[in-house]
Amino acid sequence: MANCLFKQGKFKDAIIYAEKALKFATTAGADFIEMNALENLAKAYAKLSIYDKAYHYASLNKEGTKKLFRKEKTKTIFDLEAKYEIEKKSKQLLQIENKMQQRNTLLLVLSLIIVAVGLISNLLYSQQKSKANSTRIRIKKCNCCS
Repeated sequence: MANCLFKQGKFKDAIIYAEKALKFATTAGADFIEMNALENLAKAYAKLSIYDKAYHYASLNKEGTKKLFRKEKTKTIFDLEAKYEIEKKSKQLLQIENKMQQRNTLLLVLSLIIVAVGLISNLLYSQQKSKANSTRIRIKKCNCCS
C-alpha cells in the first residue's frame, strides 16, 4: 500500500502505511516486509526533503539487508552441508549393502561347494562300498567253488 501511495506522490500517507508495515513486520519477524517498509520510508522522507530521517531509514535498510543476506547465506550453507552429509551417509549405506551382498553371495557359493563335496564324497564312498561288496562276493564264490 505504501508503495502505491508513494507512486501516486502521496508521501505523507505512504510514510504512515510504511510505519504500520514496519511495526507489523518487526513484531511478526517478516524480514522482507521490514526491508521493504524501511526502503519506502527512506524514499518517502527523501521526497519530502527530510534527509536525516531518509538517511536513517536507508541505513537501517542497508544493515537489515546485509543481515538478511547473511542469514539466508548461513541457511543455504547449512542446507548444503545437510544434503552433503545425507548423500555421504547414503553412499556409505550403499557400500555396506554391497559388501553384505558380496558376503552373502560368497557364503552361498561356499555352502553349495560344501554340499557338492559332500555329495561327491558320499557317491565315491558308495561306489567303493559297492566294489568292496562285489569283490567279497567274488572271493566267496571263488572260495566256495574251490
